[in-house]
Amino acid sequence: MSEPSEDPGAAYDRMRAQEEARSQKRQIHHQGDTQGWTATGTLLSGIIVWGLIGWGLSSWTGWRGFLAIGVLLGAAMGVYLVVKQSGNPPPLMDISKKQDGGLLARRKTNDDGGPGSIPETDERHT
Repeated sequence: MSEPSEDPGAAYDRMRAQEEARSQKRQIHHQGDTQGWTATGTLLSGIIVWGLIGWGLSSWTGWRGFLAIGVLLGAAMGVYLVVKQSGNPPPLMDISKKQDGGLLARRKTNDDGGPGSIPETDERHT
């Protein structure tokens, strides 16, 4: 006797799930490419635009230093914009958070009210 064939609907669902998993892997792979091209375009655009402004100023005033200043300013602004677009500054550059080396976390584990504990309220702000 022959075995019953597999349900065509279940086979289709399994095939569809496998194709979606492959598609997600491709999208993740291409996302890094897109971010790289965006960063490259931003850097080159900054250098070209500010370089052209510097070239225009140098040809207008006759002082060739504006070209170099424009190119350097464009490179600096391009790097700044790439960092801002990435949204995640490097941890050592993030000075907005208090970096206490884990001292605060060690103090929070001491709940006995002794010298190493942190009070519930801050008396300085009341």
